[in-house]
Amino acid sequence: MAANLLSAYLVLGENELKRNVSIQRLKNRLGDSETLAFSLSEFDAAGKIDVNELWSLLNQWGFDASVRGVFIYNADKLSKEASDIIVEYLDNPDPDLVMLLIADKFDKRRLLYKKLTSIAPSALIDCKQPDDRELPKLAQQLAQSYGLHLVGPAAQELVSRVGSSTLQLDNQLRQLSNIAHSTHAALDATGMIPMSVEQIRSQVKRVAEVKPWPFLDAVCARSFSLVSEQLAFFDLSSAVYGLHSLLIGRIRELICVKSCAERGELMKAASELNKQEWIINKYANWTRSWTMAELEEALIGGCGCERALKGSQDSENSFISWVAQMCGVKH
Repeated sequence: MAANLLSAYLVLGENELKRNVSIQRLKNRLGDSETLAFSLSEFDAAGKIDVNELWSLLNQWGFDASVRGVFIYNADKLSKEASDIIVEYLDNPDPDLVMLLIADKFDKRRLLYKKLTSIAPSALIDCKQPDDRELPKLAQQLAQSYGLHLVGPAAQELVSRVGSSTLQLDNQLRQLSNIAHSTHAALDATGMIPMSVEQIRSQVKRVAEVKPWPFLDAVCARSFSLVSEQLAFFDLSSAVYGLHSLLIGRIRELICVKSCAERGELMKAASELNKQEWIINKYANWTRSWTMAELEEALIGGCGCERALKGSQDSENSFISWVAQMCGVKH
C-alpha cells in the first residue's frame, strides 16, 4: 500500500470534530484538491448505492501511480449486498486504493465490521463522543489551540450555551479567537487571551437545549444566585411541574447519601441509587452544607409546593419560594 496506508479504515463515533479531522487528514495524504477531483469517489449509504458501480470501482485498478480513495459515509446503513461486495474485495484489495467507511455507530456482529477491524488495530479510528463532564476540559484544550485561556467556569458556561457538539464548540472558539485578536486583547500570565464567564455570556448565543441538571445542582449547592440564573432559561409556566418532580427526586437522593455517609457507608449509596461513585462523591460534598433536618424540611416543603402547583394560579411564585427557602433566602 502506497504511503504506508492500510487498505481500509473505519471512522467510528459521533465526535464530529475528531471525525472531520480524521477524514481530512486521510484526504491530505491521498493528494491535493486537484488530485482528489479525479482519484476520490464518495458515497452516502443513507441513500441508495448502486452496487454494480461500487463493485466496478473497487475492482478497477489505477492507470498511474496515484492512490485512489473510496469514502462511504453512513456506512452502518450499507445494504447486505454492498457490505458483501466490500468484504469480498478486502480479501484481495488493490494496493493503490484506500477505503474509508464513516459511521456514528456500527453493529460489531456484522461481518463487515469484523473484516475491517481485522486489518490492523489502526484500521479502527475511534471518534467516540466525549461524556458531558469531559466537554469543559475539551473546550479548554481547543481554546488553547486558538490562543485563548478558558478558565473552568467559563468553559462550563460555553458548553451550556453551545451544547455537546464538538464541531460547534470548535467553531465558536474560533469565532471568539477572531474577535479577541481583532481587538488586540491583552494577554494574561499564560501568554494567552483570557476569556471570562461574563465574556462568554455576552458573546455566545445560547443554542443548546436547556437541561435541568445545572438548576438541580445549583439548588443542591444552595446558591440562589446560580438558581436564579438557571431559572431564567426556562419558561416556568410549563417547566415548573417537571422541575418540581426532578427536584423532589434529587432531595431524596441527598437524604439517602447523607444517611449512608453518617453511618460510614457512603459507597453503599452508589448501589442504592444505581449511580457511579463520582456522582455519589459530588452529592456527599453538597450534603455537608445541609443538616438532615433541613433536607427533610425541604421534602415536606416540596409536598406543600405540589399542592400549590395543582390548585393555585400562582404556581410559579410558590415554586420559587420553595426553592429560595431551601437556599436560605426569604422570598
